[in-house]
Amino acid sequence: MKKAASLLLSASLLFPFATLSHAAEGLTYQEAINKALGVSNQVKNAELDIERKLEDVQKSADNIRFMPAEASASAEADNAFTAYVANGVKYDTSKQTLTTQQDTIAYNVRTAYNKILQEQEKKKFADLSEHNARTQSYVAFLKQQAGMVGKLEADRSEKLYTAEQKNNAVNETNLNNAYEAFNQLLKLDPKERPVLEERPEYKPLGEVDVETHIARVNAQNPTLFQADKGIDLARLGVQLYDSNRSDTTSKGTKIDVEKAKTNYSLAKEGTEQAIRDIYANIRALEEQYKALEANLAVVQDAAHLAQIQFDVGVGTKADLEAAELKVAELKQKQFDIIVNHDNLVQAFNKPWVLASGGGAK
Repeated sequence: MKKAASLLLSASLLFPFATLSHAAEGLTYQEAINKALGVSNQVKNAELDIERKLEDVQKSADNIRFMPAEASASAEADNAFTAYVANGVKYDTSKQTLTTQQDTIAYNVRTAYNKILQEQEKKKFADLSEHNARTQSYVAFLKQQAGMVGKLEADRSEKLYTAEQKNNAVNETNLNNAYEAFNQLLKLDPKERPVLEERPEYKPLGEVDVETHIARVNAQNPTLFQADKGIDLARLGVQLYDSNRSDTTSKGTKIDVEKAKTNYSLAKEGTEQAIRDIYANIRALEEQYKALEANLAVVQDAAHLAQIQFDVGVGTKADLEAAELKVAELKQKQFDIIVNHDNLVQAFNKPWVLASGGGAK
């Protein structure tokens, strides 16, 4: 026993970081999504619901004597057939519910992943802003001592530095909150800080026929599938209506069909409008990105000039840091656009994730 313990101790000394290798490698988008799907109780319940609904379908199938085209003389046979069809619809719908759950979790994980990256970039910029404010405050203090500026100017610089310190603390809190929201989706410890391996890549949407895209999305939309099945069920009620056995009227069953059709239309119109709105927002971000690229080129040239002036002794370190800060600010704003663009593109392809608890950020 002592020998085995000794071997284990030796192994732990030889390979002290073996259990941390995966964490050190970091998480990709897909790895994070797979992790969240694997621990999701919503997904587990949806999978169990599919099994349960299948049991109902098989049980109701055993009770069918024949398939009536209209109300028959046998109420029992009609009810058995109606139950079979209804259970079949519920079974099909449960599969679509699982798809919706999986897509929504994937979207929420990706946007939460992106939020961490976004807050990391904001924190980097906040660090630079605080450092620059400290430099400017110190320069103002030296100028005041030399009689080059008054106390008012020095006090103003000191207040700006204090404000940047407070802003940086807020950014630190926002970053921690982003990690905790992400960890919750993956059921990780709130204090864990997973390494994120990927970053969103900016890819303009390109030429898109919005109407064609809408038609393609509608064809695979789980929400519309469920609404369409509601129409089928309502039509079955009309088909098998028997005034002697029903607690409603023939007109009532036909109204149910119209209501089901209206529900489908509302879902379809809502989806189509959401796609058009998302598309417009994507295009707006792409225009902003172009404008920011042009502005970034200008401030990068200014920063390059400030570096040259500093190198030859005609510029100050404070001036160089201020110029570099402007570059960092635009790069941080550029990354904001990239993240928001990535989130919107995901929703553009599967807009039902927004109606199911996701949100384009």
